[in-house]
Amino acid sequence: MPGEMNVDVLVVGAGLGGVAASIAAAEQGVTVMLVEQSNWIGGQLTAQGVCTPDEDTLDGQAVVEMYGSTASYRDLKTRIRQWYRTNTTLSPTGQAQPSLNMGRCWVNTGFAVEPAVAIGVLEQMLSEAGVTPVLSAKVSGQALAGARLISSVTVLESDGSSTTVTPKFVLDSTETGDLLPMFGLPYAIGAEARADTGEPDAPPDAHPEWIQPVTYPFALSRGLVGQDFTIDKPANYDQLNQSLKFSLVDGDITAMFSGKAPFWTYRRIVDHTIFSDPRYTHDVATINVKANDYIGGIYPDDSNSGNNAAVLDAARGVSLAYLYWLQTEAPRDDGSPESGWPEFLPLTTFFNTSDAISPAPYIRESRRIIPITRITQQSLDADFNPGPRGNIFPDSCGIGNYGMDVHAGANGGPELQKPTKPYQIPAGALVPKACDNLIASGKCLGATHITNGAYRLHPQEWNVGEAAGALAAFCVHTGSTPAAVLASADALAQYQNVLLGRGVPLFWWSDVLGNPFWAHINMVGVRKAFSGDTDSLAFRPGDPFEEGDKAPVQASIGKPLNWPPLPMTRAKAAQFVASQMGWVQ
Repeated sequence: MPGEMNVDVLVVGAGLGGVAASIAAAEQGVTVMLVEQSNWIGGQLTAQGVCTPDEDTLDGQAVVEMYGSTASYRDLKTRIRQWYRTNTTLSPTGQAQPSLNMGRCWVNTGFAVEPAVAIGVLEQMLSEAGVTPVLSAKVSGQALAGARLISSVTVLESDGSSTTVTPKFVLDSTETGDLLPMFGLPYAIGAEARADTGEPDAPPDAHPEWIQPVTYPFALSRGLVGQDFTIDKPANYDQLNQSLKFSLVDGDITAMFSGKAPFWTYRRIVDHTIFSDPRYTHDVATINVKANDYIGGIYPDDSNSGNNAAVLDAARGVSLAYLYWLQTEAPRDDGSPESGWPEFLPLTTFFNTSDAISPAPYIRESRRIIPITRITQQSLDADFNPGPRGNIFPDSCGIGNYGMDVHAGANGGPELQKPTKPYQIPAGALVPKACDNLIASGKCLGATHITNGAYRLHPQEWNVGEAAGALAAFCVHTGSTPAAVLASADALAQYQNVLLGRGVPLFWWSDVLGNPFWAHINMVGVRKAFSGDTDSLAFRPGDPFEEGDKAPVQASIGKPLNWPPLPMTRAKAAQFVASQMGWVQ
């Protein structure tokens, strides 16, 4: 790299949000630099060990696999499945699966992947977009000190070379919102006060120290009964076991292999019966449960940054102790009188670590921008939204579906589990108030401590990144700022059309994917033009649009329309309305 360079979009952090942002921006024809401090890309799907993506079902359907995610996210999963079909030998059981779930895990909608495979697919997607990530590189910059633009960022590579980058836009895809304190931008972390957010489940007073715990997943292979792969007893094992009271119990999990929701298959990555391949002769599972959440300290700790390394080291120690407990003390449910499962082999090749523990912690909570639009509990909570959806945001840049899942942390931070309605991602949550050329493109979006628990998951992070990358590219092409785009009805519609052209749904319709008027139907939903559709996620595009349907639409949009003659379908009516209003070009 040269000593100085200009770039349209600098993306910092190569987790799922950063990868998606880089692809989206590059595919819109702007120059992109993607910088990652580690030597891994993929974030929570790879280095952080959550290799079974957290995705929720809706009415028993795997909506993320169908219409509840962006086209590029579904493409990622399709490519991964195709890799296994092409590069491994599947058994008849595996061949018979219409949507390959190589681990037959039950944590999500039916998907698992080995980190190396995911990395290879993500690298291919970046390469096709013309992006080569700069790995093992650190960035630095000066606080803005009243300015509203980040004018330069220094990129320091592992070989000691340094480059001063002048970006038009900077995207923060780091796992903990690292650019916010770096540039002196205001941010939130931990729990906001109820008076600040109005959230009924927020505490009366702010608790910035209530940060959700980090977790270090680890990989186990299950050998034969009688084999012994027990690790050395950790020095602090007795103390940790006594204080944390290790167990298998976690939600529906109560036993290792039996019962409704067995521990072993929860995040199983490899079900060996799926394969007829010598490389896949034993089951493999990653262990990421409440028992190895680290609640002895917080990360990141901005009040004592010197403690961060010690917290991560201690968090790894908890996972190592829990591994020892599984091998020596965990109850057996296979009829054996013994305790423990010594046949669990720590699979060091899974993450290429000597202890089989993920190289990076799973980060649940980031620093968060102070945004134009803050996403609060009231926007998602099922109790506040009587219809089939959460709050409708006119600046929607994507959708999501997951409960508000807040893990108990250190310093008394309580657990919270709240159901949600299918919700949107407002573009205003990606745009900070205090800076004109920084965009949140990952976990640092403008959620709260509570709603962060619904937006930190794999498909949502990917969608946030994709929307951020597309927004940055749109601003480069139009010479606008993100805030100006959101403030202009025409510019916002143009940006949303870019997203729709990429296959990013903006509204929760369950039956319009593939419809030729898909974009129009999304836009009439976002603009609340078909206001009667409040009792179902279905749009019913093939149903007739009747004479009596015109008045409610005109009332919603605030103007009469010169309607074409009937008969017409609801899809055709949506096309007419969206075109007349200029919402779809």
